[in-house]
Amino acid sequence: MPTSIQHIRLSELNKQIQAVIENKFNELTLWVIADITNHSFKEKTNYHYFDLVEKAESSNELVAKISGKAWGTGSSKLREFERITGQKFTNNINVLVRVKVNYWIFRSN
Repeated sequence: MPTSIQHIRLSELNKQIQAVIENKFNELTLWVIADITNHSFKEKTNYHYFDLVEKAESSNELVAKISGKAWGTGSSKLREFERITGQKFTNNINVLVRVKVNYWIFRSN
């Protein structure tokens, strides 16, 4: 017997995704081991944009990828990281980063 296909507005889907993520990760911070790729820094806004990726040890095949960004305190922490380690925060470095999971819903001005 065929089932009917449900439909939902994109905005409602976003709200439901946000609710699930907020419920699961509610103010939780995690330490994550990953490689940095696609890093860019926007000096005007002091924002860092990058991807955190995990690759399979045996084949270097991409296993997981998530977008990240750092601004404000996060951007200051990256400057501190560079000062203390002498290592530039850039592509192709392996890092242990403290993350907070958020899901922002796009809203027009």
